[in-house]
Amino acid sequence: MQGIAIPARTGAQPMPNPSPRRQRGLSTLVLVILIAALLLAITGGTLATLYFAGLLGGGGEEAAEMADGEPEPEPPKPPIYLPVEPALITHFEDDGRSRYLQVGIQLMAREQPAIDVARQHLPKIRNDLLMLMSGQEADELQGPDGRQRLREAALAEVNEVLAEAGADERLEDLYFTEFVMQ
Repeated sequence: MQGIAIPARTGAQPMPNPSPRRQRGLSTLVLVILIAALLLAITGGTLATLYFAGLLGGGGEEAAEMADGEPEPEPPKPPIYLPVEPALITHFEDDGRSRYLQVGIQLMAREQPAIDVARQHLPKIRNDLLMLMSGQEADELQGPDGRQRLREAALAEVNEVLAEAGADERLEDLYFTEFVMQ
């Protein structure tokens, strides 16, 4: 006979073909997992973009302040300096000895009108600073704390001169650029 070849049985069983229903269930599960992963990736990307753009998370407080109509504070203007020249030299007594104090001073403001008013009244400012410094005790000026107190008192003295002149402007700070005691 010719024709059909019959395989010999070797003890191995033929692999059953999966049913079409089982294949369809498996492919549906893979499809659902892929769609869920894609949705998670899109959602994560969107949330990350919103967070880093400041529209989500920590930027909410700033956005709420901006929505209230409060403008952002402006950065401080650069300082403008006015040197008090020449350096102030004053004489004072210390335990019966004559002592001298030489102080170089720079006045600082962030608005030009304050500097202009200070420049206009510089002779009175120099006078009042000399009077303030001549009343100091030498041992108080030896340390940084005493010098800081003198600096603060000098700034208050200068701003008082500006107030007496009727100026609205005030100086922001006063710096010692030289400080020599003999």
